[in-house]
Order: sequence, then C-alpha cells, then structure tokens
Amino acid sequence: MEAQRLGLEAHGSDINPVAVLITKALIEIPPKFANFTPVNPDSRKNSLKTKIWYGVQGLAEDVRYYGQWMREQAFKQIGHLYPKVNLSQESGDAKATVIAWLWARTVKCPNPACGCQMPLVRSFELSSKKGKEGWIEPTINHSQQPPVVSFQVKSGKGKAPEPPKTGRGAKFDCLACKQPVDDKHIKAEGVAGRMNTQLLAIVAEGKNSRAYLQPIQKHEDIAHSAQPSWISHCSDS
Repeated sequence: MEAQRLGLEAHGSDINPVAVLITKALIEIPPKFANFTPVNPDSRKNSLKTKIWYGVQGLAEDVRYYGQWMREQAFKQIGHLYPKVNLSQESGDAKATVIAWLWARTVKCPNPACGCQMPLVRSFELSSKKGKEGWIEPTINHSQQPPVVSFQVKSGKGKAPEPPKTGRGAKFDCLACKQPVDDKHIKAEGVAGRMNTQLLAIVAEGKNSRAYLQPIQKHEDIAHSAQPSWISHCSDS
C-alpha cells in the first residue's frame, strides 16, 4: 500500500489466502475505478448536477449502497431468525439488536447416577471491564433426573465461578456431580454425533455499551429450527 501511495510498482505474496484477498481488495481493485462515477441509481440521479467524483469516492458510494441493499434483502429472507431482545429498565427498557449468542457444547455425563448434559465451558466470565463486570452463574436442578443445568447472567460485585475445564485438551468436571470426565469420552461422544449445544447468554447492543442477558428459550428454539436449504445431504443409497 505504501509503494502504491508513492506511485511505485509493487509485488507481494502471502501463504494465507485471506491476506491475499484483503490486499487485492485494498490495492488492486480501487485503482481500476479511480475517478469513476458511481453506478447505483440513487447516486447517479443525485450526481447529475455536475458533481465530480475524485479517487475512490464513487466506488465507496457504490459499496455503501449495494451493501445496504444486500442487508435489506438478507433481512427479508432470514430476519425472523434474529429476533430483538428487551433490555432491562436500567439499560433503557427498549428493544435491542442482538450482537452475539454465547453457546456451549454439551455431552452426556458418563456417571450412571448423573447423566446430565454437561456444558463444556472454558470460562464463565462475560466482561472484566472495571465497573461493568459480568459473568454467568450455573444452577443445577437436582429435583429432575437427569439433573438440568441452567445459567443466570450476573453483574456488579462478585466474580465468575471456576469453570468446569480442568486441564489441557478436552478434560472437564461435570457441573452436576463433579465427576472428572476425560477427553476420550468427550471425543467419542462427538464422533458418535451425540454432542449437543446450550445457550449460555445473549449479547445485545446496550445504551452505551454491550448488554448481557439471560438465555431465552425462544432464541434457542429459533436457532435449532434453522435448516439452511443450500446444505446438501448425502444419502446412504
């Protein structure tokens, strides 16, 4: 990029194809459209009044226009898979856009007396920023068999509990019965297709910062109901 800025001929390569793609987008493509008028209908209509487009202004205008168009089209097709959430009264008590869903993979505890779906979590910490600390606190319902693990989002004074991960690799303790589970069992469950998922928390756009919310069953149900039509399914026949 510096060589291009100085008007020099430059050559480069990278093993990482992502780096190559980004560099092409930054260096090779923009010069081809330098000083071009944008082609999107809104800009063309508004630029008839002798507006002059310098550098990559026209290209940038097209990227903005068609990026917004693609976003609108995507929302029409899959917007129902991304419902908004209600923030707490302290955060403005309004609907907010979800930034991320925090999930954990789960496997069945090998202890015959337990058998719960044990979450495989490295950390329960959500935010360590001073004054905005947040974490997830697991609760165990032993009145059911097998026990059921659920999560509560906490904030304020306090700290995140110790995670069930106990060592390198896939070594965890069961949250319900505290039994150590080695990586052989966890890997075997994954290979057998018996690994599941559980929603830990929802991250949304808060008033002045991120907001961390309780898992919502509706969001988990919607995520599990999504079946992309473009994924091919191979049959045994």
